[in-house]
Amino acid sequence: MTELLVGSKKGLFVLRGGPGEPFDIAARAFPGDVVEYGTRDPRTGRYFASVTSGFYGPRLMYTDDPTGEWEQAKGPAFPEDIPDTMDLFMNYHHDCARGRWVIGEPVSKPGDYVEFRAEMDCIVGLSNCPLDVLVPCNGYHCTPVKVEVYAAD
Repeated sequence: MTELLVGSKKGLFVLRGGPGEPFDIAARAFPGDVVEYGTRDPRTGRYFASVTSGFYGPRLMYTDDPTGEWEQAKGPAFPEDIPDTMDLFMNYHHDCARGRWVIGEPVSKPGDYVEFRAEMDCIVGLSNCPLDVLVPCNGYHCTPVKVEVYAAD
């Protein structure tokens, strides 16, 4: 029996078949998410998949049975006092019926802007969404971002 793990924009497919026979779909995991890579460790038999969700971002998932439940690998531990992110121009909502977050077309337009005033020293991280070509944010197109920092009053 030959087993083939196929990553796609529509999830992971586990195909199985014998020599000269057609392959059957033995399992499908992560429907609706992009799976860049799937592999099985021949030493342990454990399966791994690199999965990118439009909302959750990249994750490493693993299982001992690809037809069963998958678990997310533990990532680095960060201090709990790191604040949550703030998404300024991304249009997304929770679809309760489907039980998932949905990314929609942008409602902002070129030239829209936001001004912030720092009341204390802070560290700011900025990302111009790397999933622009995979999901409808920014209309499937990467767009430039302009940042201006002014001196304190």
